[in-house]
Amino acid sequence: MRWRFACSFMACIFIVFSVASPLPSSRGQVPNPSEADWAWLNENFRNALDHSIPLEKGTGVLISCRSYESLQVGEPEYSLSISERPGRPNANLFAHVRIPEGKPIGGQLLAFHHESPEGSVAEAAKNLKFKDWDLTDEQCPALRTAVQKLTKVRFEFSWPDKIFIDPRVHEFHFDSYSTSADFSIDDPGHPLVQWASETRHAIQACGADNLPSNKPVGSSKK
Repeated sequence: MRWRFACSFMACIFIVFSVASPLPSSRGQVPNPSEADWAWLNENFRNALDHSIPLEKGTGVLISCRSYESLQVGEPEYSLSISERPGRPNANLFAHVRIPEGKPIGGQLLAFHHESPEGSVAEAAKNLKFKDWDLTDEQCPALRTAVQKLTKVRFEFSWPDKIFIDPRVHEFHFDSYSTSADFSIDDPGHPLVQWASETRHAIQACGADNLPSNKPVGSSKK
């Protein structure tokens, strides 16, 4: 099942205005992190994010997204992808959800550096913990419902009329018959952001009977 996705040049441009805040969220922090801890996190967070929760692309991927805090700590990050698998009689759609286990990525990295300031980034990445859900539409009928809802979501983008301070970033990748597109949204009320959040929770709810796996960092969906 695929849908057509049209996107003009101007419609796909979304400028994010962000104002830095001196008071990051308290969730996922370690007690009394030093300036050196924060500097190390700022320097290495993006690479750790790209390595551990990539925005999935490739053959068969219909849509993928990942969501993370611009302040690098706060609510846990997550990624979601839905792929098409033609030729399977009872399972044509496949979904993959990944979330950090316990603390968000930023919190885990901050804790690692606080406890082991001489430790390498590679060592920190190996210690990141995640939970993964891999489900088909046969295991999770809500997956097909989510795809049907997606075809009705209005993909409207405009110049922002409000400023979000330290926003949560939502990155998306689309692939259709005619084109592919990548873009970011920082408006929590955008229909596509709401769809992604609802779909992620629906898939995790299905996973109550299909327990999440604990995969090594960087491992991809099967």
